[in-house]
Amino acid sequence: MPVELWYINGLTDLTPPLDEAVHALNNLLGNDDAFYIAVAGFPAADLLVWKAEGVVLVFTDPTRPARQRIARLVAACERAGVPLLHDAVTAVRLASPGETADDAVAPDHLPHACYTARHPAWRTTYRAVRRLLAHHWHGRIVPLPRPCTATSLPLASPTYAAGSTAAWVQARLPLLVEHQPTLDAGDDADFCLPCHYRHDGQRCDVPNVRGDVVMALQSAGAAALHLETPDGDRLLRLEGAWTPLAAALHHAGRQSDRRLQVLAYHLRRAPDDTLVADDASLVIVEPDWLVNVRALVEADFCPRSYLLQRFNPRSPNAPAVRGNIIHTLFEEMVSRVPTAPAAWQRAIETAWRISALHLALLHLDVREFFANDVRPILERLYRWHRAESLPSPTGRSETFLLAPQVGLKGRIDALWEIPGNVWVGELKTGKPWGERIRLGDQVQLAAYVLMTLARRWARPEGYQAFVLYPNGEGDKAVRYDAALNPHVFQQVVIARNRVVLIDHLGFAPFEQYSANKCRKCVAAEVCEAATVLLGHKDTRPWADVRGRFGFERQFDAETRRWFRTWVRLLDQELTVVKAAHATLWAMTPDARVQTGATIILDRQTDYRDLRAQGEGVLYTFAADNQSELRAGDYVLLSEAPGPLSGRMAEATIVAIDETSLTVQVDEPLEFTPQLVDQYTSEDLLTRQYTPLWLWLKQPPERRDLVIRHRAPLFDAAVPRLHHAPTIGGRPLNERQQEALDKLARMRDYMLVQGPPGTGKTTLIAALVRECLARGERVLLAAGTNTAVDNMVRALLDVGLGEHVVRLGNPLRTDPQVHGRLLGELAFHEDVETHIAQMRRLLLEAPVLAATASTWMRGTWDGALRFDVAIVDEAGQMTLPATLAPLRFARKFVLIGDHKQLPPVVQSEGRRRMSDILFEDQTPRLSRSLFEDLIVADMQRGGIATVMLEEQYRMNADICRIASERWYDNRLVPGTDEVARARLAVGALPDDAYAPIRDPARPVVWVDTPLSANGLPRQNEHEAALVADLLEGYFAAGLTWEQVGVIAPFRAQVAAIRRMLVRRFGEGALEHIRNSVDTVDRFQGQERDLIIVSLSLYAPFVPDLLRDERRLNVAITRARRKLILLGSLAVLKKEPIYAALVSSLDSNRFVWG
Repeated sequence: MPVELWYINGLTDLTPPLDEAVHALNNLLGNDDAFYIAVAGFPAADLLVWKAEGVVLVFTDPTRPARQRIARLVAACERAGVPLLHDAVTAVRLASPGETADDAVAPDHLPHACYTARHPAWRTTYRAVRRLLAHHWHGRIVPLPRPCTATSLPLASPTYAAGSTAAWVQARLPLLVEHQPTLDAGDDADFCLPCHYRHDGQRCDVPNVRGDVVMALQSAGAAALHLETPDGDRLLRLEGAWTPLAAALHHAGRQSDRRLQVLAYHLRRAPDDTLVADDASLVIVEPDWLVNVRALVEADFCPRSYLLQRFNPRSPNAPAVRGNIIHTLFEEMVSRVPTAPAAWQRAIETAWRISALHLALLHLDVREFFANDVRPILERLYRWHRAESLPSPTGRSETFLLAPQVGLKGRIDALWEIPGNVWVGELKTGKPWGERIRLGDQVQLAAYVLMTLARRWARPEGYQAFVLYPNGEGDKAVRYDAALNPHVFQQVVIARNRVVLIDHLGFAPFEQYSANKCRKCVAAEVCEAATVLLGHKDTRPWADVRGRFGFERQFDAETRRWFRTWVRLLDQELTVVKAAHATLWAMTPDARVQTGATIILDRQTDYRDLRAQGEGVLYTFAADNQSELRAGDYVLLSEAPGPLSGRMAEATIVAIDETSLTVQVDEPLEFTPQLVDQYTSEDLLTRQYTPLWLWLKQPPERRDLVIRHRAPLFDAAVPRLHHAPTIGGRPLNERQQEALDKLARMRDYMLVQGPPGTGKTTLIAALVRECLARGERVLLAAGTNTAVDNMVRALLDVGLGEHVVRLGNPLRTDPQVHGRLLGELAFHEDVETHIAQMRRLLLEAPVLAATASTWMRGTWDGALRFDVAIVDEAGQMTLPATLAPLRFARKFVLIGDHKQLPPVVQSEGRRRMSDILFEDQTPRLSRSLFEDLIVADMQRGGIATVMLEEQYRMNADICRIASERWYDNRLVPGTDEVARARLAVGALPDDAYAPIRDPARPVVWVDTPLSANGLPRQNEHEAALVADLLEGYFAAGLTWEQVGVIAPFRAQVAAIRRMLVRRFGEGALEHIRNSVDTVDRFQGQERDLIIVSLSLYAPFVPDLLRDERRLNVAITRARRKLILLGSLAVLKKEPIYAALVSSLDSNRFVWG
């Protein structure tokens, strides 16, 4: 019988033993006897399995399909007498962040994926699985889309990612989708950017070529790149300014096992059929690695300055604050042209309030600063604007652009557009450089123009680009026009490639020409420190600038190893985050919707301009939302056809549900958004480099608490506590009192493990009260705004609210704590008084509370100090994020639970609970500092740790599940009343669901069928069952406030909400939104009744459901009744569910 050969590209983490992988496939597809293994000379990570009904599955190198190896595979099948269907290999693609536009439109060959596709965090759809694999499950064979012959497959060498597990294979195998051509770049295959902008009529032979660099060659002035392209191997000869690139790529290849990709435009074809890139060409390294245009300016001044800026905190200074104020007013000038005095006064006041925090920390005389530093520049700028003949009265300010065609992104200060003309303006508040434009400013402007040319907004002759210097000697700002020609665009790409190689290698060359530049450099200290810590060799020729800070003696081998390890982990995460951006142009909007990362908007329903309050502009849109997006996510708004060519804006989601979303943007939109795409800003990640360096500036004995896990010290004598062991009228239990005792005696730190419902928030209020009584200043921090607000509310509840000041944005904080926001407390009509009051609160408030992200900024260094830092939900924060608040305090308290939700990390696969239980100490970004310290402390006997053991939420039956599974049977109900609690309802309906609803059965598992509609991450049977169960409970007197419904996927949350709206009407919509949500959103909440919809949509257990910590959180939200919905046949294959079901079954708690 013919068999069909599947080459499955995109399973990136597959290196388990063959028998383990085959066992996982057997579990998935059934019939253990139907599988056979044939290795046929392949590497160990390659797996060939076929089934008797006629399907062959091949797992091989995820990033570069190998023609020779596939050909050998085909030959092996033929030798074994296994004919191939249509004598062809069928390509099935995983929708991956690493795919490029060229991958998407590859016509008749198996497309390749660039190195950035090695990424475990796949987000794909099951809809295609139903279409592709359902026939196989029913014993029939159908041709899959886009067949290709084995002889057309491209050649490559395999590079395998780190090991994984067969369970990973089992989860990922069904998530196969046919990759669709992108709308954004569908016509880019024949696009030549230099042909678009050149005036000399010179045309190319080959518009562009894209491929992986197999080898870079350079000798005797000749340079070439051996490229592996979708059409086969090509030789690209480099001439002119591109010649040095070969040596740079050769060096990069020797330093890393990652292949780089090259995109070259405007090529000649030599007589020997090789391609030639000359000075008319553009050669772009790693085009999907988008470089911020401002990085070109920094790297142009000093490459090491660019590399090290991620470590160096950007503390506020007067020139920077002046620049921020001037830029804010320039935006007003460009986009609104306020001419009336009252309008200008309002704009100036808004600008001052936006910068009030920095002004407060700088102790500047506001009136003098405005008169001497701001007003003269503003007046010159205003005179220029009135005199300049602009193409239109108003333009666009701070316009954000992505241009993967040239590997750039950036934000343009000012942009004026009319048909056929584009003016690009950049404002510089520093002094002008003689009578000409600065070189770095020239590159920056040309880069912006090149980006818009790549997006084909206008013809080149319609462009003007200029820089404004308003801080000169004349009576108005000086304008210098930038040169726009092919040579300048070439220099832009060369500068960009330099930045990419710095990012890729983690190294930048040292200054070789100007000793004074190094002697006067403000980053000299961090430059020398990074040189020592990262193992760089200082090649500067001046002895007096090398080693002047003595870091070679300060940092021993273990400290250097620690620093390099965490920098490497952040680098890996950054690679994945930037790779994820490629989905914006490598996938169609419909495909992105299927992954849960995109929403297609219907219409705008509301608009609020809050810029006067410093809160931007709010837009609300109607939409059919089935995404995984949530409040607080960063997104891109764009018009059709998408962010690659349509206009766009960065935004933050303020509120979202299944029918609408509200976003915050900095400025009013000048287009109608049609798409909302998830966009993880790398800025949030790059901030985490800074705390690593700043922690090393701590005294050696303090930094060793983290680096070497030095045992913390405690006073022997037990000091007298200042308060009785009660808080808010409630007595503290024994473990909570033990925590207060350790707080009073600690010299370094203490740890509090708080399982669900154990009163962590109550304890935090007691800890803060004790610190205040001892005259200590307290910093409060957590990873999320919700957790910070919970701490502030706890202080308000016990009468300590007057001592706390909350730092944060009103749009992202709970309205109940708005009265304690810094901006609210300091507000005064007079701006100068407002700033003075803000300064007083920052320096004198007994308690300051903010997120860890806020404390990462260099804003506070040198200004704020505390006695004690208390960090809640520390188990959900990465180590670098946790270090951010700790650097401000002499002592710290970490409170959390490493057996609940972990830090959110994209570059790592799921951790097994066994790794946690058996104290695996491998450094991981997903392993929190809290977990590190608690494991080390337990090995010393737990001298610094208090585990809260009495919980006041779950009855005994629900508590027993968590206690046995995750807490060594130490977690117990705090009182008999809690232990015996049952769901209090009236008469329940006597229907088929009566055994499930029965309050006498506190825990019930309901066996449910798999989804039948083929939609990913949804199960309509479970959604309907939720509605049926709630209908009976509400008839018996239960209220929405007592109910919680938890699902792992946002799509299932939306499906359940829609079902409940149909059942209970639009009037219940607000209750439904508050009662139905994901596991992550329910962290910290509790309800009398919890229904967990496991949302099984295929015969496998999704990766998200195999995370025991998420299961722990879902189960422990319930107080009196827990109902779990899921297919027993599927879930019992997974050990964690098999054990849970067995335990419940023995107590007759399984129904169905």
